[in-house]
Amino acid sequence: MRLKRFLCAGALVLSTVSLAQAALAPNYQRIAELQAILDDPAVVDAFNVSQPIDRIESLKTDRYRVTAGPCHVDVAIVDMPDNGQRVGPRQFKIEIVARSCPD
Repeated sequence: MRLKRFLCAGALVLSTVSLAQAALAPNYQRIAELQAILDDPAVVDAFNVSQPIDRIESLKTDRYRVTAGPCHVDVAIVDMPDNGQRVGPRQFKIEIVARSCPD
């Protein structure tokens, strides 16, 4: 009986440790989000080829503004659906929510 409780407690500790290690630290999560924004073809295509991206700024949680010359695009970080079974870093996609470019 004591062995069974010991094994259950050990399994609980190991599962807690693995879940705690699954998420990225905030600074690495931010880097992953910025890289995803730069890698997204829709974001790149939102600007004229003669206007390279100058700046990406955080507006609020999961919202960024990408600026190229006089134009900017607001993007959102959108969580990918999961059924509670995913382990590992946050899975997300980039979604353009607004575009502003003076003519």
